[in-house]
Parts: sequence; C-alpha cells; structure tokens
Amino acid sequence: MSENDTPSPPPAVPLHLNEVAVFEYSTEGMVVPSNVTHVKITTPNIPSEAFREHKKVTSVEIAQGVVTIATTAFSQCMALKYMKVSPSVLSLGAGAFGCNACLMEVQLPDTVQEIPPSCFAFCISFRSFRVPSQTTVIGQHAFWGCRQMVSIEIPVGVVRIEGRAFLECSDLVNIALPSTVSEVGAGAFDECTELKNYLPEDSMRFIDALKHRFDGLPFHHLCYYQSYQSLSAVTRALHTLIQAACPNDEIPFDCFEMNPLHLLVLSAKPSFELCKVFSSDLDALRCQDITGSCPMVYAMINFAPNIVPIIKHLSRKLYASHYNCLGLERWKVEIESALESLDPSDDVPQRCPKVHNYLKALFKNYTKEGLLSLELGIWKAKLVEVSKTIVEEKNDTGVLPDRPQKRARLLLEHATNESSTTEIDGRVNRVLCRTLCMSDVIIESVLPFISSYLVCIAQK
Repeated sequence: MSENDTPSPPPAVPLHLNEVAVFEYSTEGMVVPSNVTHVKITTPNIPSEAFREHKKVTSVEIAQGVVTIATTAFSQCMALKYMKVSPSVLSLGAGAFGCNACLMEVQLPDTVQEIPPSCFAFCISFRSFRVPSQTTVIGQHAFWGCRQMVSIEIPVGVVRIEGRAFLECSDLVNIALPSTVSEVGAGAFDECTELKNYLPEDSMRFIDALKHRFDGLPFHHLCYYQSYQSLSAVTRALHTLIQAACPNDEIPFDCFEMNPLHLLVLSAKPSFELCKVFSSDLDALRCQDITGSCPMVYAMINFAPNIVPIIKHLSRKLYASHYNCLGLERWKVEIESALESLDPSDDVPQRCPKVHNYLKALFKNYTKEGLLSLELGIWKAKLVEVSKTIVEEKNDTGVLPDRPQKRARLLLEHATNESSTTEIDGRVNRVLCRTLCMSDVIIESVLPFISSYLVCIAQK
C-alpha cells in the first residue's frame, strides 16, 4: 500500500457476550452493518450520528474508557431498548438519544454535568429517570415529548432548567425541585397535564410548590433523594427519623397524596431495603395517590434494573393472608412458580400477564380452599345432626338404629384391624359417610375427619 492510500475502515468484530453475538465498535468511523442488533462500544469518543437511524440495534453497551457521546449519536434508533452507559462518560451531545421510541431506560453516570438540549426528546417509552448527581443544567427540550414518563429525580446541585425542558411530559407526577435551582426557563413545564391538574396555575407559585413539596415530610424527602446517597447513609438517616417520630404518628401524604413507598417504587434506582421497611404496613401498600394509583401499579410500569425483586416482594406482602390460608403445598408451588417467571428484561406487555397469572393461580387456589372449608363445615353440621339422632334412638331402644348400626360397626372393625388395606378402609369409610350423611360424593380432604368422628359415635 502506498503512502497516499487511505486505510479502509476496520472490519466488523463479532464478540460473544452472554451467548449473544455483539458487534464491537472500537474505532471512530467504523461502518456498522445493517443487521447488527447488539453493540459494544470501546472507542473513547462516539462520533456524531454514529448510529443514527439504525433500524436493528436493540441494545448498546458503552464500555469503560468512553468519554464523550456526540450530537445525535443514537438518534432515531427505532428498535433500541436497552442502553448501558459506563461511569467514564463525562459529556453528551445535543439530541444524543433523541427520538428513540422503544428506549425504556437509561442510567447515566454521576459524572455527567449537563443534560444537553433535546437529549431524550420523544423517548416516549421512558417511565422514570434519574438526573446524575453532578448535573447542574437540564437543557432546552431535554425531555420534550416523554409522554409516559411518570417520575424524574432531580438532585441538589441543579442550578438551571432551561425553557421547555419538560414540554408535553403529560404523565409526569413525581418531581421535586431542589433549593439550588435558581432559574427555570419559559414553558419548562408546559403541557405537563398531571402536574397542572394538581398544582397552582401561576408559574411562580407552580415552581414554588415543587421546591417546597417535601417541607415537613422528612420520610418523603429521604425516599425521593435516596438514590443519591449510600445505603448505609440512608439507613442511618432513617433510624434517626424513626427515633425522632412519635410511636403512634402516621406518616402524612404529600400534595399528590403519595406516601414514601410511592416515591421509592417510582425511582429509577429504587432501594429494595427501603421498600421492605415502608411496605411493612398494608395500608401503605394499598394507599392510592391523587391519580388513583397504588405503589404496586407504579412498580409494574417501572423499568429500573432492580424493580422485579421489589414487585415480587410487594406481591407477596399484599396477598400474604390469602397465601397463608392455603393448605396444600402444591398450590403454593404453583403460585410461586408463576411469580418467579418474572424477568428483569420483561417490558410492561410481558410483565402484566405474568403477574396476572400469579394472581389467577392465587385466587383460584384460595377459592378452592374456601370451598373445601365450607364443605367441611357442612359435613360437620350434618354429622352433628346425625349423631344427635343416633344418640336419641339409642337412648330410647338401648341399641344403635338398624341402618347406621351395621355400617358403624364395619367402620370400627376396619379402623382397628391392622390387616385391612387402605383401599378397603377407603371404600367402607365412603359407604358409611354416604349412608349417614345422605351424600353422593365424599371429598378426600374431609374424609379423615368424618371417619374419626363416626368411630366416636359408633363407640358410644
């Protein structure tokens, strides 16, 4: 090759991570094959429009060592769902992830200092987002059109929110502004329908309400900002709050009628340990906020990586009384297997049927248990009635009545005869139960009780 020849782009490098073929993007300017679905990026700087409008990419891992993601690098990747960003990333370009309709969740490292303009515009599958702890500016149109985003966590340290940053975030209901915010641009919360429904219309009063949302609500404040502290620090703060609170005091609601558990399950990084603490009260689990949603509803629509263990925990807590009533182990195994089928990679359309199957199995078997208990009660009532009749006739004549006498003696003989087989015992017991209780069907689970009861009658 002569000195004037331009080197051709390096070929695609297939990797195998977790048994999935992955294309490694290791050099700026590489040609990305059109059929690639999984990408790992190792080049320090991801150039502008590197993956723009790629039709097949569904997941991207940005490896350690990558520093910058340039303008519109991943814009309009209509199949992109999962994005893993390395802690080494320091800056993002405008529109870096814009117009990705399927992108469900991105967790940026705390080193990112600015959310640039239109960075996540029209990421309509977003449900929750955590602004990095070192971010100071949220740019213009940063979250424009994120219509399904319900929650955003904004840390202490953010100074400026530029104009129309949250334009048309119509479902947004969980947000608080820290005291450090000194500038909010024009129309930052325009067409945020849910917020406008419950907060003052005047823009100044609106911003003031968001800044003072957690005044006098230390447990809410702790849960909203918990993702910006270590678990040990949050635990210490929680113990301090519990010790300072009066034992009989109930935790009040905020202006959206949310309790701390609502805030936890809405977080982009929810704490499982805190969820266990605040879900110990069934009233907190069942509490509905101003939109009519309980914590379980918000957990179901959250795409946080660790939300599935929380969904399982909340499900078990909500229906513990039903579950504990079940008498057969195989019923419990069926219910647990339905719940364990939940997978962290499930999106809402996949997750909901699995939880529905869990509830279906739970209530089906709970209904069976109730019917069997009712059947047992009916049998007991019949046996009491029959025993009274037998005793009355025996008192009058000195012997058992003709019809039940033979059957009762047969039962007694087989009950005390060690050589009798289970098959014969079962047949005799069933015949006797039908005779005395005038029934055509005997349920196996109540047969031992009936048999022992009739033996006692026959011995009198």
